[in-house]
Amino acid sequence: QHGNQKHDCVRYLHVAEIPDKYSIGVFVFPPHAKIPLHDHPGMCVLSRVLYGSLQRLSLDLQRPEASEAEEQLLLQQQDSSSAHAPPSSSRSWFQSFFRKQSSFLRSKFNLPRGSRHATKNGSDVLEAPNCTMLFPFEGNLHEFIAGPQGAAVLDVLL
Repeated sequence: QHGNQKHDCVRYLHVAEIPDKYSIGVFVFPPHAKIPLHDHPGMCVLSRVLYGSLQRLSLDLQRPEASEAEEQLLLQQQDSSSAHAPPSSSRSWFQSFFRKQSSFLRSKFNLPRGSRHATKNGSDVLEAPNCTMLFPFEGNLHEFIAGPQGAAVLDVLL
């Protein structure tokens, strides 16, 4: 733990918002302060480092499983296009494989329904004036740790 915990908290300065459209704010990090691993469900976020540096850990969330109705529709579409495509498309094989993996992992580790697998997207250092973006399933699960000089980040959530 670096320094006095009272001074290690990340501050948030609200700039503007239109509910259900966007929100803009600035996070101000003291040296070595951290925003723990979190996500922004269904959102896109643009972040720009205004000063200092941040270590970023970024994970990609697995897309939610398709409902049975969606699966049936996909099978019907594959049947109707089977004259023009190979008998087994790699996309449907991939989807089936990951659905089975998800069910297996949930049962093996007793994870609650709705849990999703995440894969490491990257770990890097962002320095002013770097920008970064995250999307609903790309980089959406992430954490930030400020460098020794602290940092400030402008966030635009869409």
